[in-house]
Amino acid sequence: MARYYLELCCCPVDEQCVSVGEENYDQRARAECVRFKEMLTRRFPVPENVLGYFVVKCFPHDFGSYYEVCAVFDDADERGMEWAFACEEDLPAKWDDNEILPMPPEKEDESDLPPLPYRSECSGADMEGKYPG
Repeated sequence: MARYYLELCCCPVDEQCVSVGEENYDQRARAECVRFKEMLTRRFPVPENVLGYFVVKCFPHDFGSYYEVCAVFDDADERGMEWAFACEEDLPAKWDDNEILPMPPEKEDESDLPPLPYRSECSGADMEGKYPG
């Protein structure tokens, strides 16, 4: 079992973040990341039996260290990877975005699914937008 992390962000994507070099950067940036981590923890519940959690990590940079919230997951667990990448794809835009986005249920066994209807090669529609009967 190897734990990997996916760097997400330090705050919602449409919000202004604390910048490296600003006064009291370390203290303000860590506080911002802790607040964002709490927001992500509410927004993206970890599915049962999945190793997944958020951490605040510090990374070196030419102008000083910076902080990010990261999703940690087990690379051997497909559901854990799905959870982490779902977090990355649906990051909140604003601090007041309180939507909770649970993971979809596990996929059904594909052998139990009915066959897909016939579709032509590209989109399934002919040049007039009609599907073959």
